[in-house]
Amino acid sequence: MLCAKQTRIMPSTPTQKCLPGGVALWAAKLYLLKKYVSYALRENQEDEMAIRKSTIKQAPPRPELDQLLEQARQTGVTEEVLREQRASFAYGNAPKDSRITKESARTAANSLRLARA
Repeated sequence: MLCAKQTRIMPSTPTQKCLPGGVALWAAKLYLLKKYVSYALRENQEDEMAIRKSTIKQAPPRPELDQLLEQARQTGVTEEVLREQRASFAYGNAPKDSRITKESARTAANSLRLARA
């Protein structure tokens, strides 16, 4: 911030004196240089940190889960289950103050017609 004269910089504390324009410019350059050096040192420190093992590992084998997933893929989704999921989705995403009930969501899901591609 500038003092009363536009060539002086306002001190950061009341005990510091205003610096003449040339000295203020030099002080600002020194400040920026210190900041640059501190950031450069931080980057170097990060490079020297220990290399950590990846947290993404191969999942352990789960034959029961694989069997259930394969069974679900083969079974598919019936129209009745799909309708119930639509009703549950509509009811669950309705605002709390709305008058939508689980039964009204089911009614809407039953009357809904979607074209299959």
